[in-house]
Amino acid sequence: MNEIYQLFITGILIFAFQRIFVELWIKPLNVFYSTLNRLESFLIKYAYLSQRVWSQNKILDQELREGRDKIREYAGDLIANYSRLFILEKIWIKRFKKLDIQKAKKSLIKLSNYLGNIDETKTINLRIMASEQIDEVRKCLKFDLSD
Repeated sequence: MNEIYQLFITGILIFAFQRIFVELWIKPLNVFYSTLNRLESFLIKYAYLSQRVWSQNKILDQELREGRDKIREYAGDLIANYSRLFILEKIWIKRFKKLDIQKAKKSLIKLSNYLGNIDETKTINLRIMASEQIDEVRKCLKFDLSD
């Protein structure tokens, strides 16, 4: 009878540790990589927006507003999900995968500021700067489009 209780308690402990491991290690990692995947698909889908400016076209203007908001949302999600990871995962991502999350966040915020704006003085080409920020984000997060 004593062996049955030990087996039962051992099974419960294994289940509990497995749930703790999944909740504290695996889920945050999956959410982080899911955010990276959504951001990558967003940049591919909306890269053309970096070449657009505000116009009389209501549909395009709405897309620009949504694009700016989405970029800011993804920047926040990226930092929030990265901060939830364990220190070992952060070290792995930074050192071995060589992803620069902070630089990518700055580039995303700059991209959202450049998107759709026009420089009235004509001294700065914001469209080129927006394209450069898209390239910078892709470089920081190792999004390879050559596949």
